[in-house]
Parts: sequence; structure tokens; C-alpha cells
Amino acid sequence: MGGVYAVFYRDSGDDIRVKTYTIDFNGAIAEVDSSELYVGTVNFLEARSIFDSGGSTYFAIIHEETGNEGWCRTVAITSAGTIGAVIDSLQLKNSGFSSPFSLSLSIRSGVFGVTYQETSGADGQLVT
Repeated sequence: MGGVYAVFYRDSGDDIRVKTYTIDFNGAIAEVDSSELYVGTVNFLEARSIFDSGGSTYFAIIHEETGNEGWCRTVAITSAGTIGAVIDSLQLKNSGFSSPFSLSLSIRSGVFGVTYQETSGADGQLVT
């Protein structure tokens, strides 16, 4: 126990927010940093740590935007809890994307799976 923790969530304006906190060994919680990662109106999001490098942890944020577009964006958070800007983004699907869930397993180095629900017909999909 103890260390820096990141929380990703959708705020009341449907924007992605991320906050970092420290939790010490006695259970005391303190906010370190807060950032709005403005990317447009977000309906659903899932964030996963994808790798650590050079004192930072990199996160993939998989989310659904208005119009059922699927996106993946990356952000780095330092070991001290400082939140960086969005590093890169990739549109996964331009329509029909709903309820994404990023798999925490690496298929091979640098390749990750994303599951989502098709809006038309509600079939589940898996993409890498």
C-alpha cells in the first residue's frame, strides 16, 4: 500500500477528467494533480495502464464519443502524480461503437485488445 493512484472519470459536462492521489501507509489521502482531457462529449470511457517507462506510467483511454465514434487516446502520468497532456489519439471506429472495454492483457508487446458493443444489433466485437 502507499503510492500514487490515478482516477479517470466522466464529469457532469461529459468531459474526461483524471485526478491523481497519494495514499500513505496510514490511509491518509491527498490530491496531487487534476486535469481535464478535453476530447469532445464522451458517453462512456475505460482507462487502463499499458506500460511503465522512464518514471512515467502510460495509460490508454478507450472511449465512446457522441455519434458512437470509438477512440483511443494515450496520456502519461509521472511517478510523482503529474498528469501530462494527451500524447496521441486513434479513431477505432467512426460509428456503431458503444460500451468499450480495454483488455488488460497484452496480445504481444505493444498490441492490446479492445472489446465493444455494436450499436446496431448489440453484437460484441474484439479488435486489436
